[in-house]
Amino acid sequence: SPIDSRWRKIYDQLVTARKRIELLEKSISDIMGEEMPRMEEDTSETIEMEKGRRSSKVAAISGGGEDPPAKKSIRS
Repeated sequence: SPIDSRWRKIYDQLVTARKRIELLEKSISDIMGEEMPRMEEDTSETIEMEKGRRSSKVAAISGGGEDPPAKKSIRS
């Protein structure tokens, strides 16, 4: 059904976003020479609570909006 395919797309985007976040965490930890905390596995409650925060993270990763301040401090 069309609803299933829409959820499938959303799920695929979340998986892609998580992979990008994990790659970014690895890059940052390589630059800083220390281990970054990994994202924890989500429970359904956590997903609901973190939806807002996540979507702003994903926007930053996908290049929407301004550079996060962390980028500037790493360069300096």
